[in-house]
Amino acid sequence: MFKKILTLIVLIIFLGINILVYANQQENSANESSQVGDKLDNALSNLTNQIITSISTGKGNKIAVIEFSDLDGNVTKFGKYIAEELITRFFMARMFEVVERQLLNKVMSEQKLSVTGLIDIDSAKELGKILGVDAIVSGTVTDLGSSIKINARIISTETGSVFGAAQTKIIKDAVVRKLIGEENEDKIDVAKKDNENKTKETEKKDKSEQEEQLSAKQTQKFQKGLKAEYFN
Repeated sequence: MFKKILTLIVLIIFLGINILVYANQQENSANESSQVGDKLDNALSNLTNQIITSISTGKGNKIAVIEFSDLDGNVTKFGKYIAEELITRFFMARMFEVVERQLLNKVMSEQKLSVTGLIDIDSAKELGKILGVDAIVSGTVTDLGSSIKINARIISTETGSVFGAAQTKIIKDAVVRKLIGEENEDKIDVAKKDNENKTKETEKKDKSEQEEQLSAKQTQKFQKGLKAEYFN
């Protein structure tokens, strides 16, 4: 009886330890996920504050945010994400009137204006007239390998000149890698390598089978010959 009770106590202690270890692992995982998200959030908050400061010191009661592009002028998913985040943060700051991104894209498409972060002077002035905006926020996204550099410019629609700038650097963690599509590229590379390995294995197997068939044919050929014996 005593042994059964002792065994039961040991099992309860063992289960309790496992539960505590699992809980700690889940908590650590949640903290890591939170920290990963915080890095991107902090970088965007820093960028937003810089832009707000620049606009506050200049002229800009109504603003529009252009989707950010890479250095070649191509708008990426990450560039669209940055524009969407900035619009939301500017609106929550309640310091400016912000043009909705879809409306801005529609107007630019109808007017056949540049829709990249590298907006030109004429397009900036034209948008100022059509939408009644005082300033335009645009910018570029540069992949530096282990991090992403974001450069933003605040353009006056009256003169078409830049009167403010902001920049921030974002560490390329799991969240950022997913937004810029690197995780998908990694999966494609892995799938490609798997296919290549399978192809090589299939070719090696086919070659081995062909060699075995050839060897069998040669053996059969010699077996059908005449047998000769020689004596002294």
